[in-house]
Amino acid sequence: MKILTIICFSIFFLFAENVIENDVTKKKLTGNVKTLTEIEYVTIDKIGETKKGKIESKNVIQYNEKGYQTEVIAYKYRDGYLHRKVIIKYDDKGNIVEESVYYVDFRYLNVDPRHSEGRLESKDIFKYQYDDKGKMIEERHYNKDSIVDSKNTF
Repeated sequence: MKILTIICFSIFFLFAENVIENDVTKKKLTGNVKTLTEIEYVTIDKIGETKKGKIESKNVIQYNEKGYQTEVIAYKYRDGYLHRKVIIKYDDKGNIVEESVYYVDFRYLNVDPRHSEGRLESKDIFKYQYDDKGKMIEERHYNKDSIVDSKNTF
């Protein structure tokens, strides 16, 4: 009986699918995903009925060959403008080591925000360090002038 149990477990583990957790699998997507577009709508509630209204926002997410997000472009559709772009870099273990966040900063623009497509005016950078076990030990936030704005150690 022991030998039969060992054989059954061996066969199970031999044929079990080896699923690596990454951004694609966390969203329960399958296959070789390169780009994902997420669209958020305003909902309209009318006496027991919910309908889809206008588009509120849209995110276009790029993935690398390992299934990790490498770029997120966010649009806000109230005024139809580009809101934010995030570029993500990883180490060879799949840990995020840097996130560059570009914003459209309308406080410094003298133009209509709908005409600012592609004008990412300010930038924040987040850098992360990990120990040998892959646990984050430090996070640094750099402002648009590349000055450390905050530092957290864990």
